[in-house]
Amino acid sequence: MSKKSIRPTGVASHVLAAGLALGAASAAAQEVTVDRDKSADFSRCATYAWAPGQPAQNPIADRRIVEGIDAALASKGWRKVQENPGCYVIYQASVKEQRGLQVWGSGGRFFGGMASVDVKTVLNGMLVVDIGDAATRQVIWRGVARDTVSDKPEKNQKKLAKVMEKMFRDLPSSSAKS
Repeated sequence: MSKKSIRPTGVASHVLAAGLALGAASAAAQEVTVDRDKSADFSRCATYAWAPGQPAQNPIADRRIVEGIDAALASKGWRKVQENPGCYVIYQASVKEQRGLQVWGSGGRFFGGMASVDVKTVLNGMLVVDIGDAATRQVIWRGVARDTVSDKPEKNQKKLAKVMEKMFRDLPSSSAKS
């Protein structure tokens, strides 16, 4: 795992944290990947604080992401604090438009026919969550999720819940030494 420094006061662009990832349009299922430093002492993460990242542009989605991450960390025995945390949590969310053509046709190869073309826009989202050791300023855990973003908020909420479950399933508890 590559080492990156965490600067809780600012430079979150170098240290991406939790990002709302809703990915490749051709993928039918969410893609969630997790990487961690196997030598990291997760017992330092008994307490954590949020560091600035790049939140979702939608304030409701931002709140859902933060609440989802907080709930996942609490289920692992982590406690959010304002001062002197053992670890920092950062998230970054992004959504990109992808356009494609869909061709509809009728008729045969030899008899002519009619065809039409539709331009379809698909929103692809990505969520990146980083956890860094406050003492060493090193990223010790990263989760990345990608999926398509729906135009229906209730669908996105369900997708986010699944992302949180998959992403944090194997996160070590706050009592784990490595």
